[in-house]
Amino acid sequence: MTLKYGAREGLADRLDDWRNRLGKDRSLPWIGLGLIADLQAAADALNGKPAKVAAPEPEIEEWEKTLEFDL
Repeated sequence: MTLKYGAREGLADRLDDWRNRLGKDRSLPWIGLGLIADLQAAADALNGKPAKVAAPEPEIEEWEKTLEFDL
């Protein structure tokens, strides 16, 4: 199978492949910035699959932000 970068044909598969590759390489600087989730969402949208929404981060109370511990 020849990949035609930039073409719509096979785009969802290429995005999913990049998501898998980038998601396993923990040395890359953008891990944790949402790129992997965005690639997954784009591939799912192109394939007509429902979006997988990540769980929201828990809210941190204001007093928890300023909590200090002395040793």
